[in-house]
Amino acid sequence: MAYYYSCHQPTPLNHSVVKIEIQQELTLERQAFDAQMRINNGLSNLQLENVEINITFADEDGNGIRATSDPNDTSAAFFIRVDSMDGITDISGSGTVPPSSSAEIHWLIIPAPGSGGVVPSGTLYYVGATLEYTLGGEAHTTQVTPDYIFVKPQPLLTLDYFLPMAVYADDAFTPEEYNGLTV
Repeated sequence: MAYYYSCHQPTPLNHSVVKIEIQQELTLERQAFDAQMRINNGLSNLQLENVEINITFADEDGNGIRATSDPNDTSAAFFIRVDSMDGITDISGSGTVPPSSSAEIHWLIIPAPGSGGVVPSGTLYYVGATLEYTLGGEAHTTQVTPDYIFVKPQPLLTLDYFLPMAVYADDAFTPEEYNGLTV
């Protein structure tokens, strides 16, 4: 099931539509999911310039949650990295979306161990974004309405097993040929 949220920049031109989507509603800790953003530039003569996108995470109360792209940072609740970009080459402040075109960005997001909480139903998180860009020399900022994901805790398994007292197997000192058979 897909959920689409859109946010229109309140200008007389109504020049762009931005959507963020998480098709998956549920994941386990340490199991990656995809977040997709689509930016549609509806103007035929101006491009969106200096595009910068910052993904935001919040808990169900709206409190900010820390995410990182550093795989060695164990203090963050989420690991995030850009997985692919189409129609734009940069989202850190120098990207452009040409007139009458669209850009699509995918992020790979991995919940860290512990981010699912302790209850079996999991923890609700919202994933949104702040989009900053320049249009005709004027700076714009758009807060993209977040989508949601439930993160369930990683299953904790305890395995009990035993080894029999006597183990029957081939004798390690048996010659390779034994009673006329190759072992």
